[in-house]
Amino acid sequence: MEIRIKYFSDRIEKLRYINGVSDWIDLRSAEDITMKAGEFRLIPLGVGMELPAGYEAHCVPRSSTFKNFGILQANSMGVIDESYCGDGDQWFFPAYAVRNTEIHVNDRICQFRIMEHQPAFSSPCSCSAFMRMASASRLRCSACMFSAALSASALIIWFIAAFSPRTAASCSDAFRAASSRAASAASAVWAAADCPGVPDGPDASELSEFRIPACCRVLLSGDPSPFGSADIA
Repeated sequence: MEIRIKYFSDRIEKLRYINGVSDWIDLRSAEDITMKAGEFRLIPLGVGMELPAGYEAHCVPRSSTFKNFGILQANSMGVIDESYCGDGDQWFFPAYAVRNTEIHVNDRICQFRIMEHQPAFSSPCSCSAFMRMASASRLRCSACMFSAALSASALIIWFIAAFSPRTAASCSDAFRAASSRAASAASAVWAAADCPGVPDGPDASELSEFRIPACCRVLLSGDPSPFGSADIA
């Protein structure tokens, strides 16, 4: 792989691997820079490159940059692709100073490495699949709310039964009628939630156990004294 390098300054050292062993390469300031706290500046790095097709350079601060100079890289990480290779396309370090600082020519302030582009996706993302999953999730939440309402109604009748069995029996009749309609509606919601293409849709056993909680099934069975039923766990 051949990488053509252009130097915009003869005052900086030539590029070389860090300590001769790392696959990161230091970049240096090509000018004497003075910055005040809160100031932003593009620091010239004195180099430009013609990267091979399909490659890009990643530029980040050195671990000692903030400690030594009190500057942050404003864009966190710079990405330079192979199209930035014109005759005047010099690399820069976007610096934000958190304190008054001075940077001298040839000071090492950042580092870079060359990476291959991310491979292309083999197939486009199907937005319709995401929409089906989102719709199914909302429908399953609706079914959960139906079931929770049935459970809450059953608990209310249990409390009433503790003080007035006759009133509880009357409430049970009304509850059976209302909960039957609610259970039918919940079943319809669950059926709609089990959309094609949604892998985690409810199966038949889940429906039968989830539609009507155990406490509700006791009241629906017609037992006027739910507290005395052996079916209540």
